Amino acid sequence: MIGLQYNNILASVHFFLFFIGVNLTFMPLHFLGLAGMPRRIVDYPDFYAGWNSIASLGSSISLISTGVFIFVCYDMLVFGKKGRRAPYVLPVLTQLQLCLLILSSPQIFNKRKNIIAAFFFSDVAKDWQFGFQDPATSIMEGIVDLHHDIMFFIFWIIITVFWVLLEIIGFSTFLKSKNVVSVSTPPTIQHNTFIEIVWTIFPCIVLLLVALPSFSLLYAIEDFNVIDSTLKIIGNQWYWTYEFPGNNFQKTFDSVMIPEIDLSSGFRLLEVDNRIKLPVEKQLRFFITSADVLHSWTIPSLGVKIDACPGRLNQVAVWINRVGVYYGQCSEICGINHSFMPIVLESVSTFDFLDWFTKESF
Repeated sequence: MIGLQYNNILASVHFFLFFIGVNLTFMPLHFLGLAGMPRRIVDYPDFYAGWNSIASLGSSISLISTGVFIFVCYDMLVFGKKGRRAPYVLPVLTQLQLCLLILSSPQIFNKRKNIIAAFFFSDVAKDWQFGFQDPATSIMEGIVDLHHDIMFFIFWIIITVFWVLLEIIGFSTFLKSKNVVSVSTPPTIQHNTFIEIVWTIFPCIVLLLVALPSFSLLYAIEDFNVIDSTLKIIGNQWYWTYEFPGNNFQKTFDSVMIPEIDLSSGFRLLEVDNRIKLPVEKQLRFFITSADVLHSWTIPSLGVKIDACPGRLNQVAVWINRVGVYYGQCSEICGINHSFMPIVLESVSTFDFLDWFTKESF
């Protein structure tokens, strides 16, 4: 339209760099989200470092591709009318070659043995984790199943769309090579009632298949029929306060992150001075609120992520089905120390819970 010609080689380099950079940036973010890493934190536990290094590499490649794009525009504006071809050839890495380069780099991938362990879930994230943390409630089991079901549909939709796109491109190229493409486009290519009905109804059916199990899961989350114990959680800048309300027995204590300099064992940025203990196989109700700003009380293994809002009381029902120690973090940006509000919940037997409740003092 403007009579300028861009450099094909540099344009191809920009495309491949941008394609690789975007995929290397957002693919690790998906796995970090499944592993339970909060957003907008200035520091993170060590087992999130691996995927973040890959995402940082991808964002750097995307930034380089942006520079290449700017140079392509400059080259087109300055030399476009002359049709200049670049006197050099830049090597273009495919995504597979880049992955092999990363796998062979000890600086980036110095803990390859952890890749095998990353396929197994746990109650806290692991290095190079690919999926959710191990569910400890029926709600979280339902969330994991729903995620897998949705990914099944997405996988086949992507495969189908990609195959149809390749077929259309290949068929169009074949017609052009045989000079059978007429000047007048057939009306069924621009407007086909049957195809339009199909591509409207089919997504609706897929959405219904996704909605039905999600509705039942949302209904189960709001089930407060029988409550055995109640816990009130108060978010503060930057620690958590737990209260067991009651007429005869009450307990209130704060839970603050242990600084790294004082940490003798455990996980960096995740250990607290006072863990919350709760009984297993009991219907628990959590009241969540805040004393200052917005917080979010989140434990991935329990499938709980509830906002703590000042002046508002949110609630959620939880049934913990096994003994364990579960870790979480505040998942709503709440100030300069947002990264340092960990949550540690220990599920124990009813006998051990009563023993801790009556004897432990803070």
